[in-house]
Amino acid sequence: MSSAPKPQLSDFAVEEQALRAMWEQFEERYSQRDAEGVANLFAPDSDRINHQGQLAQGRHDVQKQYEAIFQDETDPVIQSSHAALTIRFLRPDVALLDGRWKADGPHGTIEGGFTVTATKENNRWCIAAGRDRGVIISDGDEKDPRWSGLSQLPFSR
Repeated sequence: MSSAPKPQLSDFAVEEQALRAMWEQFEERYSQRDAEGVANLFAPDSDRINHQGQLAQGRHDVQKQYEAIFQDETDPVIQSSHAALTIRFLRPDVALLDGRWKADGPHGTIEGGFTVTATKENNRWCIAAGRDRGVIISDGDEKDPRWSGLSQLPFSR
């Protein structure tokens, strides 16, 4: 019985850099309101649940979901800042990305969280599944934030 060699720590560092580069592409395309470009970072059979609980199945539906977001000129989330990411490798070709972003909007500070499952296919990292964990809007009154979305759990501060 032969066993495959275990990945070395340096392999994970290289892969983590590749995942962070993929996410930088996501943020760049998102800020440019490029729905097709964002969707192309998703696997063909991917899925995504937005902060309203709507499921998109497949890259085409994911693109439609982002087109709807980008058509809403009043959506302050478009101005989101760079996300803080935590990456955990489940296998050498599967990683979990947990992220938080924060932005200033017309009605106060907006924060959101997300979880992405990324897979490496044909030597390229792509998004297999994305889950928005909710959006919170705070007008400075920490006692009365307004939640939108699936998650009603407060973010750590």
